[in-house]
Amino acid sequence: SGEKVLVIDEQEAISIALRPDSQQIAFGYWQGQIKLLDTDTGEVQLSIPAKTKAGKTNAVRDLDYGYDGSWLVAVYRRDHSVQLWATETGEQLYSFERTGPFLHSVAAHPSKPLVAVGGEYGTLFLWDAETRKEIKVLEGHTAEIKTLHFTLDGNYLVSSAEDRTIRVWDMNTFELLDILDGYTIPQQFAS
Repeated sequence: SGEKVLVIDEQEAISIALRPDSQQIAFGYWQGQIKLLDTDTGEVQLSIPAKTKAGKTNAVRDLDYGYDGSWLVAVYRRDHSVQLWATETGEQLYSFERTGPFLHSVAAHPSKPLVAVGGEYGTLFLWDAETRKEIKVLEGHTAEIKTLHFTLDGNYLVSSAEDRTIRVWDMNTFELLDILDGYTIPQQFAS
């Protein structure tokens, strides 16, 4: 096709995100490190060191770029934290720790500083990345939330969980709009 294909050897990564302008890709690791790579060259632009809790590694379960690409949000498993990082400097902008279940998934809104975070037991909350305040807890899932995605226009949030449901949430009213149930997560993705 004549298009350039970049081969990146990041076999140990457990999470990945593409910056909105497609110029940078982020990899999160089980050991807690985050690497930001240039998509044209494959070169590491920035490496954010591993976070530890009580001397143990703190896996980056999921990550996503903020709407303007200037920040990256990462969910860490062990300390139940959401970390906000500057993508140019690697500076930690904010750390939000939450008691309760492990966190597993994160999605950043495509046009404003809104972050959705999902975890065990159906925990799903919305957080404002500028004010650093929790906005709303969305209730409905009864098992671990595996994935979260905002639609391109940002009007809806879609969540899927091990309770075998996909839920569609209205981001203007924070109301549940629809439930698709009965799907099965393939076993290799269920752990």
